[in-house]
Parts: sequence; C-alpha cells; structure tokens
Amino acid sequence: MGVIQWLKNVMRPQQTVPPLPRRTPYSPPEKPTQAAPEQEEPEPPAGPEYAVKRRYERFAVGDRDLTAKAALADIIELYNISTAGCCIVTTKTLKPGDNVLLKLPHEKVSSPLKCTIIWERAEEEAAEGQATNLRKAGLKFSDLDTGTLVRIKDFMRLVGIPSDQKLEDGLRPSPMRYSIFTHEKARMNYPTTFPVKKISLGGMLVETESDLDAGERYPMALYLPEGDRPVRFRGRVASKVPTGRGFDIGVEFCDMSDEDRDRLASFIRTLTVVR
Repeated sequence: MGVIQWLKNVMRPQQTVPPLPRRTPYSPPEKPTQAAPEQEEPEPPAGPEYAVKRRYERFAVGDRDLTAKAALADIIELYNISTAGCCIVTTKTLKPGDNVLLKLPHEKVSSPLKCTIIWERAEEEAAEGQATNLRKAGLKFSDLDTGTLVRIKDFMRLVGIPSDQKLEDGLRPSPMRYSIFTHEKARMNYPTTFPVKKISLGGMLVETESDLDAGERYPMALYLPEGDRPVRFRGRVASKVPTGRGFDIGVEFCDMSDEDRDRLASFIRTLTVVR
C-alpha cells in the first residue's frame, strides 16, 4: 500500500467507544473515632496522565527494528502556485521525495492534491510578526485530472497575480505560475515514521523529532517485524519528555480492533519484560 493511500485510509473517521458511566462515589457512615488517613498513591512522573500506566508489563524492543507511523497535519502558507506544483512556507522540516496531501482553501477543489516534496530549505528572511524557524518547500502535483486542473487555475487567478520570476525549484518552467498575495493557508497531511523503544498492550514509547501535542490523538500504524499489514489505532500522546535529539513520546493505544490487539499480544509474548 502506498503512502498516499495509507494517509487517505487513516484520515477516515473511526467509530469511537463511548465512555463508561461515572460511578457515584461511596460515602462511608461517620464513626465515633476518626479513621486513620489513607495512604496517598505516589505521584506519577511529570507529564500528562497516562490512562493505562502500570496496567501492563513493558517490553524493550530497541533491538527488534520496530517502527510506527503517524499521519500528522500542518497549516501551511502558500507562497506561489502553478499548474505543476506550488511553493509553501511551513515550520516543519520536510524530506525531499516524501509524499503528502495538500488541501487548498477553495470550495471547488474538494479533494486533497497528491504532492511530492521536490526541495526544502530554511527561509532566509521572516516577515514581521512571523516565526523565525520558517522553511520553504517545493511541491510537485501528481495525478491531476482535467477537472481538477481547471479548478486549480480558477484558484490561482482568484488569490494570485502572474509572476515571471525564474525559480530554481526543480519544476519545469510554467507560464501559469502565480504569486500568492492574499496570505492563503492550506492544510497539509504528511506521514512521519519513528522507532519504537518500549511497548506494552496498552501503549508504546517512541523517539521522534516531531513535537506532538500532549493529549491529542493521531492516526497511527505499528509495523510488526513479521506482519504483512500494520496494526492500526489512534495514538493518544500521554507523555512527552525532551531529549537531545527530539522527544520521547509515550503513546496510549486507542480504538484498536480486537483482531489487531490479538496480533499485538502474540508479538509481545515473544519479548522479555522490562523491570
């Protein structure tokens, strides 16, 4: 399965399990003598609450070449656009050769556009009020049908002006390149892959350069060493610890099918527990 098809699959809405009804707390009757105070449970490590903490045994998988993939999204700014591709401004570091999906802010261009990253570099100058860690990237469109191409041209004329500036962006020269003057934003969906350091039936610890938002849920897939298809789920960011190379992210498994959980359990039975 290609990356683009995988992105489309994981971004489909999934059925969520409704939460269990909240129990009414039990209030014991008053006693003539004051009961000794209950011993408080030790505070968990700093970071967001992890719903399945200590419920399952953890296993080290650093030597098993176990990887996971997440579908992330970013709001980017369009710099210029042509019938062949576009230039975007983003805070994310993109890798040339990767495939992404781009959703233009135009009601008639309803389907995301398949794109390939052609080049990427740091933005030399940031406009007033903009972040200083901005980067530019050149995207090449692919698999455009005639109808989509016509709607892209309509969008270009609506938000841009013709530009004769020659750019060294790896794309063929196009008479239809337009500079964007309305600061149009677009949504970009892109995959990221990270190694898994520890795993349990309830979640995993991964290492990544991406600064994921604590508490957010992301479509994810776990690729087992001897599996022909990944284990799919939504991963909730339960903890985040900065490291010298990025972050150690604690991920809680949510919305995983019974079949995939059984496959995960079979794999975990081959591992050695971490004390």
